[in-house]
Amino acid sequence: MVVKVYGPVTAACPQRVIACLFEKDIDFEIIPVHLESGEHKKPEFLVRQPFGQVPVVEDGDFRLFESRAIIRYYAAKYPERGSNLQGNTLEERALMDQWLEVEAHNYNDLVFTLIFQLVILPRMGQSGDLYLARTSEEKLEKVLDVYEERLSKSKYLAGDAFTLADLSHLPGTRYLMNEAGKSHLVKGRKNVNAWWEDISNRAAWKKVMKLMDESKA
Repeated sequence: MVVKVYGPVTAACPQRVIACLFEKDIDFEIIPVHLESGEHKKPEFLVRQPFGQVPVVEDGDFRLFESRAIIRYYAAKYPERGSNLQGNTLEERALMDQWLEVEAHNYNDLVFTLIFQLVILPRMGQSGDLYLARTSEEKLEKVLDVYEERLSKSKYLAGDAFTLADLSHLPGTRYLMNEAGKSHLVKGRKNVNAWWEDISNRAAWKKVMKLMDESKA
């Protein structure tokens, strides 16, 4: 059964799911959703995702939304297929969950605020709130200092193996490094930069980037 992924490959949350599906060698089909025209807010899409957000996956008769819930689902459903993204012990899985929560609540919100104010609003012809962007960057500096300390003790966030905790950082960090022009936040921290160079060069993520480039062509 081919998994259907509803959402544009250019958006961060669908990219999180697509990266996971590539890591797990799961066949999937991308069903484009045009965000600019508000397609995700139309009644036919709200049947799939009542909050009008992307992505949504359909796996046979099973439907699931929220990107982090989706990647947890596939990592658990196919533990022996592709990359092991959960860790091998209860403790490793707990650390994976811990850092996945950190990404969702301490990292992603700040990154998204920066991208929204510096990239998305200007693209829409609106002025971003530079004060809000600056304060978000200051808070993100402190978060990344914690990451720097953590990554001085282990290769990856949850330990010595790549897990969902690392994967979940890929989309937002890429936008931070590129469109938002804030690469110094990563490059200025030795351990964070080494971690980023590692995870962003994984074959699965390169496949996501290829899909994104093809969608823009």
